[in-house]
Amino acid sequence: VHEEPQVEASVLSIKPRGARVICSEATVNGWLKLAGERGWMLMSLYGASPGLEEAARLLGGPADLVVEDYQPQGMCCLEVLAPVGTAVRQAPSERARALAMRRPGELVFAHTQSFDGWVRLSGEAGWV
Repeated sequence: VHEEPQVEASVLSIKPRGARVICSEATVNGWLKLAGERGWMLMSLYGASPGLEEAARLLGGPADLVVEDYQPQGMCCLEVLAPVGTAVRQAPSERARALAMRRPGELVFAHTQSFDGWVRLSGEAGWV
């Protein structure tokens, strides 16, 4: 478990094989943010350590991830497709306060996502 979602970040703890954790969000390059405790875990080691390619597995059915594919650069570009645009929210919830609006066709950049269809924007506060 690292302090930040980067291999170079300080190690806070080590989880034993088979340990179950609850995560609140995931980066688009494979880090899971722990819920209820500090830190981030890497979901996959992508061949960095033979036999340990899968460091963590999501349980409980399929997650509703906006960005399903691994993005090695840690960020992805998304286009707003909603015909009326979309609100940038303070938190990943329709009830959260709207901070701004994005128009149809506008591009946004995201680096993390929730497990229920929200992405956290990069370079600005908010979720869409």
